[in-house]
Amino acid sequence: MAHINPIAIDKSELGSKIFELTSHAKDNGAHLELLTDFEEYRKTVEKYSEAGAVTAILDTRVSRIGPENGFWIVATDGAGKVIHIQAVRYDYLSDRSLSQHWLMDPALYVPCWLDIDVNRCDFDTAPITHEITGAVCYHADFWLDKEYRNQELASLLSNYAMVLALARFSPD
Repeated sequence: MAHINPIAIDKSELGSKIFELTSHAKDNGAHLELLTDFEEYRKTVEKYSEAGAVTAILDTRVSRIGPENGFWIVATDGAGKVIHIQAVRYDYLSDRSLSQHWLMDPALYVPCWLDIDVNRCDFDTAPITHEITGAVCYHADFWLDKEYRNQELASLLSNYAMVLALARFSPD
């Protein structure tokens, strides 16, 4: 399978790219479903992912996330077993850069399975974040069942989320 770079996709081609990626996933034994209920997302991550919890920015108990600003993808195998989960969140940063946005509450973006002291972190390691504003999408909590790792499915699924984010939210 050819690697699909979502950034290089003309928006008029999004439908065909979504179809192509869905077909490749199916050929690799994965049935994909796009969902927007983040209560169900949390329960699914807690049940299947080794992390056992979602990143706070995607958790309805601490963050405003739902159909208007997010989606998540679940993949199942032919037997209906959950083999993959990932999520995308959309935000519009009109009055601040991405780095300023992160610094407002960095704990929201720390993966829950990592023991990170946000007060001791250097958030200035990605200088481009000082320039990013406008419509942005955050891709997080990517989980793939151990049986399916080290195959082309991981990059395919990541590309699938990016293409769907382009189609649904049209980030800058």
